[in-house]
Amino acid sequence: MITGHDNPDPNRFDVECHPQFIELDDGVFRLMDVEELYAPEDYLKSCLDGINSILYKNPSHKIGQKAGFFKDIRIVDGNTVLGWSLGSIDIPYMDAVMEHTRLDVPMTIVYYDLETRGRFERYFENRPGRACHVGYMTWDEYETRDV
Repeated sequence: MITGHDNPDPNRFDVECHPQFIELDDGVFRLMDVEELYAPEDYLKSCLDGINSILYKNPSHKIGQKAGFFKDIRIVDGNTVLGWSLGSIDIPYMDAVMEHTRLDVPMTIVYYDLETRGRFERYFENRPGRACHVGYMTWDEYETRDV
C-alpha cells in the first residue's frame, strides 16, 4: 500500500505533530515546546500534513522500482483491477499497466460505485483500441461470481 502521493513538497511543514500540548481556556492549543498558539483545526492539519510528508511517494519513482512487474504484464491473458478509484494519482499507474498490456487482453474493472465506473469509462474512451476489451463488475458481482 502506497500512501501520501498528494504531497510533493515535504519541506513545506513547519510544525511537528506530537501529543505534548495543552488546551487553553479559549479552545486554542499551545504546544509544550513551542510558543505559538494553534487553533485545534490548524494543529490537526499540521499533524496530518506532517504524516503525509513522511509517507509521500513519487509515482514515477515507484513505477520505475517495479519495472519488472510492469514488463511481466505482457505475458498475462487477462487483467482484473480491484479497488482502484482511478483518482488522479492512480492515472500514472494505470498508464503503466496499459503500456504493458497487449491490446487483445480482456480487462475486468471491479468498482465500488458508479462514480468510479464513470472515471474508468472516461479513461478508456481515450483509448479506443482498448475500450472494447474492458468489462465492469460491482464488488457484489465479483464476490458472488463462479470461479
